[in-house]
Amino acid sequence: MQSEARRKLMMAAWDSLKGATFPMRIRMINKLGENGPTPAQMGVLQALLSEEEGMTPSELSGCLRVTPATVTGSLNALEDEGIIQRDRTRGDRRVVHIRLTPRGRERLMKWRAAFEKELSEHFAPLSDDELRVLASILERVGKIRVKATQSSTA
Repeated sequence: MQSEARRKLMMAAWDSLKGATFPMRIRMINKLGENGPTPAQMGVLQALLSEEEGMTPSELSGCLRVTPATVTGSLNALEDEGIIQRDRTRGDRRVVHIRLTPRGRERLMKWRAAFEKELSEHFAPLSDDELRVLASILERVGKIRVKATQSSTA
């Protein structure tokens, strides 16, 4: 059984994590409008940007450390907007590769520029060393989540 002090610390950490990201999400919605990508969609687009050959939905979910259902939901919305396309492999029609469309690549570059500007403003008060520590801690937290998800599905 965990102590009351530990429980309070965990809740404070959770609240701080949500509080740290929420203002930036609101600013991005205000800047990009309702037609901008969700955080999940932006992750998919960033992953696809460097993959000319495309990626399978399974590769995307592994790369982004999210469930296949999360990727599928993002892909459906992005395909409806003409931002990505699904291409079946000739040798095996069951295999689908996801690629950015030219329109998608153009929109992603605009969104990415706006996102990077917001990131720069959001993290301006932190030094490079503080950003490294923050990134390291959040990476560890993300790995804990992945391990917990893998053990609960095994």
